[in-house]
Amino acid sequence: VELFHSSHSNVSVSMIVAIASILVLGPFGAILVQLVSGATSEAKMILAQRSRLPQKRASWWRRSTFNVGMLVVSAFASGKVYVLAGGNVGVIVSPPDVLPLILTVTAYVIVNLTLLVGVIFLQTGRDPLQIWRQDFSWGVPINIGGGVICGGSAARGFSMFLSFWCLGFFLS
Repeated sequence: VELFHSSHSNVSVSMIVAIASILVLGPFGAILVQLVSGATSEAKMILAQRSRLPQKRASWWRRSTFNVGMLVVSAFASGKVYVLAGGNVGVIVSPPDVLPLILTVTAYVIVNLTLLVGVIFLQTGRDPLQIWRQDFSWGVPINIGGGVICGGSAARGFSMFLSFWCLGFFLS
């Protein structure tokens, strides 16, 4: 989804997929899921925006590599937080896993936004605090709440309906 037309900034629901992947598959499974998610998203963006990208922007290769790397680093770091906080991989959102889930989503948001603010600072020279206040601070509570609720729900749904999905996949 494009945030602001003038900024050419986009957001995706990849965090929800990453959080669900961490809960179901663990940190390394989430890395693989984010690699595929990031590569797919970047391919779509390259094809959709090829004709309207300004010449001042970094090359598609640099942008794509950074964006996919940012997803992978965020998934890995937050997955490690989940495990270190005592979250159980594969046991989907039992009561003892709620605090590790909240910490995981918070870590994901912090790592992701730190990398994003950093690259915007390097590209534009704008003050990082100004970038944070103007572009990202308003979204942090929404991202954390959405990540906890939607990521946890997606993981729960996947674990509940995995056998039906597998059956449908193999029958089709």
